[in-house]
Amino acid sequence: MASEWRFLRNVFPAAREKQPSAGESPSRWQLLVFEAQPSSILSEVPESPHISKFNRDQWRTLWSDGTAVHSFDETLVCLSDRIHRLRNDAITKTKAHRCREGNLCCRYKFEMLTAEPVTGGKAHVLWRSEQRFLDFCNCELIKESDTKFKRIDTEEASRFAICSIFGKTISIDSVTDEYDIGAGQPRGGRVWHTLRITNHGLKKTRMPKPLLQRADSLYAQMRQTDSTAQDYDPNYLETEGFLLRPHKGGVSIDFQCDSHNDPCDPTLYCLRLDEPSGLDAAYKVQTDAFVAAHPTLVDWQHLEVFTIAPDGESVLYLQDQQLYWRTTRGKTVEFGPVSDLRGWQWVDSSRLNRNEHHWLAAPSQVAAS
Repeated sequence: MASEWRFLRNVFPAAREKQPSAGESPSRWQLLVFEAQPSSILSEVPESPHISKFNRDQWRTLWSDGTAVHSFDETLVCLSDRIHRLRNDAITKTKAHRCREGNLCCRYKFEMLTAEPVTGGKAHVLWRSEQRFLDFCNCELIKESDTKFKRIDTEEASRFAICSIFGKTISIDSVTDEYDIGAGQPRGGRVWHTLRITNHGLKKTRMPKPLLQRADSLYAQMRQTDSTAQDYDPNYLETEGFLLRPHKGGVSIDFQCDSHNDPCDPTLYCLRLDEPSGLDAAYKVQTDAFVAAHPTLVDWQHLEVFTIAPDGESVLYLQDQQLYWRTTRGKTVEFGPVSDLRGWQWVDSSRLNRNEHHWLAAPSQVAAS
């Protein structure tokens, strides 16, 4: 069964590092912690009343090296042992057609998830939201410079929001609106993705069969008592149709269920399944051993969220909406209040370069938490 959990092996890093010797720095493993702010920002879309609004949360990243805590009003992640900032970039194109049915013009806009090194260098695209080119027939394209046929008859906008980041796994909520000429309302769809962060971008993952079977059983029970659930069908049998969120020592899984009455309905019915011990069998063994070895280090029974460092020497935990990092030696670093924790990354500081260390710790770059 352990092999079936392999796809989420990077959600919580397994304990592969040897125990530190007396001469090693206790802060080798640094932390990037992600929090969604109460305010939200409107995703950019074509200026049209036909496209629905789409809000996403503003993120804050907390960084600590074991001695100080800094706050960044942006999303910082470690990719290929380098610190990057994530951006949502948008591209808009207008595509015109000369057809037997008349002159039609389609405008589409999609967003891309871009990663840019914080110390300089070329930005690269990790992922882009769903994009469909709307061809009306086999016709001759009109040049972009020909403004005579720039009447917009069809619009499409694809947008997304990051929901969580755990180690090398990222969950994304994406929505696509499509408005056709003569239609009263836009049509489209909402798709959830949980992807692996790799050196070559974001790759697809698949939920293990045992969890899908548990989700099917839970959904069948809900449909017997919940009239709303009867109008939806599970979509999580497809790749990526779920989101991850922090829960206890593991995660909660939100499965996507789509309306079977209207497949283009962008609304969702959510099915939540909690895995408080984590999805990675190796991490669960590490966590159980850590808790057994340090039963009084923290109040394990009342922690909202916690995760063990890869070297097994410290724990990050949330209690009463206060975030702490405590070592087995009793040293505690306070991050302060965190109302909406969205994940974390343990970063091996020995693999960062000098410029990155300076950038993370420079007071001119950050505001103290």
